[in-house]
Amino acid sequence: MRRIVGLVGLAVFAAGCAIAPSSPPVDDPVATWLSRQAELKPVTTWKIRGRVAMRSANEGWQASMNWEREGDRHRIDITGPLGRGHLRLMQDSRGAVLRDADNHTWRAKNAEQLLYSKTGWLMPLDGMYYWVLGLPMPGAAANHELDGQGRLHKLVQSGWEIQY
Repeated sequence: MRRIVGLVGLAVFAAGCAIAPSSPPVDDPVATWLSRQAELKPVTTWKIRGRVAMRSANEGWQASMNWEREGDRHRIDITGPLGRGHLRLMQDSRGAVLRDADNHTWRAKNAEQLLYSKTGWLMPLDGMYYWVLGLPMPGAAANHELDGQGRLHKLVQSGWEIQY
């Protein structure tokens, strides 16, 4: 019985260390990316969990982020390192609401400006709505690099560099 448990444990451990095979390069990465953009533009509903890190010449910070979008309604939960501090930023057609861990609430018309005015964090939320999909924000100049599968590898837009 121990041997079976050991083998199962070893198989689970080995599977956790496995690396997924990479896809072969596509013939025309640009055409693939243009097609992918057309597929992604209509996406307006998602749930994302991840980490966000920002760095400037003077400082840097990182946090956990949970972001839910459904149409024009957004809810972004930001939690600092080791679970310290929590903010919930919500935006819909009526405006933006920011709530902290102590239940203090602030309101404004624009989520990006509200977050900056209350925390000093300049998060480019208008661009991030597109960047999380791997799309450049419409109406702003952008430089990009694609990978061999025609996916966005790096995007530079509005003074921000996004790496995928």
